[in-house]
Amino acid sequence: MCSRRVFYNKGFISFVKIFFLFLFVLFSSFSFSEEDSCNLISLKGKKYTLKELFSHPKLILIFWSSWCYFCKITLQRLSQENLFLYPAKFFFIDIGERRPVIEKFVKENKIDYFIQNNIILDKCGVLQKKFNIIGVPTFLFIKEGKIIYRSYFLNRSIAEEVFNEN
Repeated sequence: MCSRRVFYNKGFISFVKIFFLFLFVLFSSFSFSEEDSCNLISLKGKKYTLKELFSHPKLILIFWSSWCYFCKITLQRLSQENLFLYPAKFFFIDIGERRPVIEKFVKENKIDYFIQNNIILDKCGVLQKKFNIIGVPTFLFIKEGKIIYRSYFLNRSIAEEVFNEN
């Protein structure tokens, strides 16, 4: 009967301890704060804060992703409408995708200039988590900083009804 025993010498164990200590010190010196790496940035490069987003009295946030077929159809439909006639400010919140992916999507799908200027990249999902978004497209109607309606479809009559405009 043979039994194998593996013996590690003390030098090897010391090396492993020092190696992991080195990794800990190295990575603890990096800044991984949300403020540094998870900014809300428009497709054009402008940084936004939550306070800036919610400074509009009537706001519609549209959460979407480029891989979502229904999001694509919705953005194409909204590109053909006159969104400035809606009774609210729009922001199109892309969830978790990088700028080159969205730029390619916008170009290939001929997304309207108005929508392009209001796309915000939420690359870390800050807004997605804040509003508990579990599916896309999702439309949040916000009046004076408070969510008053959540929908999975948008047209002008819904927006006017939600914001009580005629």
